[in-house]
Amino acid sequence: MDEDQINLLEDTSETVHSKGRRPFFLFRRFTLSIIALTLIAGIVFSFTSNGDEDGTGHPSFFGTVRGLVVSADKELKGEEGDRVNFLILGIGGAGHDGPELTDTIILASVRPSTKEVGMLSIPRDLSVPLEGYGWRKVNHVNAYGEEQRNGYGPTLAAKTIGEVFDQPVHYWVKVDFKGFEEFIDAIGGVDIDVERTFTDPAYPIDDGEGTVIALEFAQGITHMDGETALRFVRSRHGNNNEGSDFARAARQQKVILAVKRKLLSPTTLLNPARIARLIDTFNDNIRTNMSTWEMIRFANLGNIFDSDEIGNVVLTTAPGSPLYETTVNGAYVILPRGNDWTPLQTIAENIFTADDEIIQLPDAAPRGIRIELQNGTDISGLATQAAALLALQGYEVGDVGNATVTNQERTLIYDLTDGAHKMELIALSDFLAADISLSAPGWLLSEGIVPDHLTLTNDSAKETALGEGVDFLIILGHSSVKVIR
Repeated sequence: MDEDQINLLEDTSETVHSKGRRPFFLFRRFTLSIIALTLIAGIVFSFTSNGDEDGTGHPSFFGTVRGLVVSADKELKGEEGDRVNFLILGIGGAGHDGPELTDTIILASVRPSTKEVGMLSIPRDLSVPLEGYGWRKVNHVNAYGEEQRNGYGPTLAAKTIGEVFDQPVHYWVKVDFKGFEEFIDAIGGVDIDVERTFTDPAYPIDDGEGTVIALEFAQGITHMDGETALRFVRSRHGNNNEGSDFARAARQQKVILAVKRKLLSPTTLLNPARIARLIDTFNDNIRTNMSTWEMIRFANLGNIFDSDEIGNVVLTTAPGSPLYETTVNGAYVILPRGNDWTPLQTIAENIFTADDEIIQLPDAAPRGIRIELQNGTDISGLATQAAALLALQGYEVGDVGNATVTNQERTLIYDLTDGAHKMELIALSDFLAADISLSAPGWLLSEGIVPDHLTLTNDSAKETALGEGVDFLIILGHSSVKVIR
């Protein structure tokens, strides 16, 4: 790791970073359906599109008509080389913390000659070199671009990701949470087969006050409007085996297929009012740099969305992956092994021939981890609420009580295992927006973790613990309130 990487994210918390948020996945196949629908909107002259980089231009009537005439003769960027690359960005949008942070980043590739589609999902915590900023998390690039000038974010993100993966990014599409909700509502909702009953006691509401609500989904066919569908795919604290990344991916696939069925049904295609509402949704919540004639040309290539067999690779830090996870200046990040981007570039180059693969995050399940919680704030009941939440995730919660302090700002996790459970420690720290305290032996054994606090031994922390046999002692601070409550 070079000096720039060591200095990574020093000022992020003061600009656009919102720690503790989890990725919002707009879904691989669903996002391609969005691209297809933008073509409809373009044809009826209602879609906001521009060929420049400021994202504010609107196609003129005469420009659109000209596009209708010439689209059959002109080629898309990348079409000559038989590969058209799209960058798909999902953001929270106005009213959300970090509205321009990209919770979803997908590099989608289309091969016009065969109608093949490949999707490469990029983790939001991947650290990349960003000109003028040093190393930054890739999900911040759009936000930094928007700070430079309105509408420049997707262009900067496309440039940066294109350089990292050695692939030209020809077009980009940016969608926000509101667009997802309104899209589902515009097609009249979707029917989802909920595989198993589950509850999520801590679903965050973006009200700026850290409010959480309890969700419950019952097994069986459920009709969902946009808000419910968004909660269904974003839930990450569910019980009954619904709290993992794999479970969320399965729920996302259910919504994708339900959206596709509803979108192509007569109730949508033969409903002018519904089509008009879809167009309004796109105009308000979706942006792209495709011009009208390019949308039309893309549509003329043929329907590439009929098949569910769309190749995809999800980049994670699982064993065998070219990526690894670590913490830098207390921030969780993902980096290429050996600082070598070549394996990632090879994956991107061969996206059409690679076997479909969704690599799960490394197993950071608790595996019998015993934790103790102490409330270091003056918020009554915080430790009890945290205990209930962590128990749902499979942790063995021992003693729960009050710390000797009541003004703890940052939650602090004392690792009393001397580095024996590195992955679980990182996952718990990220989940609780917490700092880490390691003993010197633990620091030596837990390669890659940069602790916020380092001590010679764990003796002091063990004396602070109320019980025995504790793996992690957690002193709760205000940094975890949004997650817990």
